[in-house]
Amino acid sequence: MEKHRVRQHIVPQAYLKKFAQKNVNNSGANISVYQKENNRQFNCAVKNVAFEKKLL
Repeated sequence: MEKHRVRQHIVPQAYLKKFAQKNVNNSGANISVYQKENNRQFNCAVKNVAFEKKLL
């Protein structure tokens, strides 16, 4: 069976990029993320935030 690497974003990436800062290493954008389970804050790429794997 083929593995699908589909990421369905709950919040559109275009909206998240408005709050993000440009990444100096590449053309992407980073946003500050707060993880409630671990009470932790960190920076993450917009493409890795607010998505569900295999939502469809």
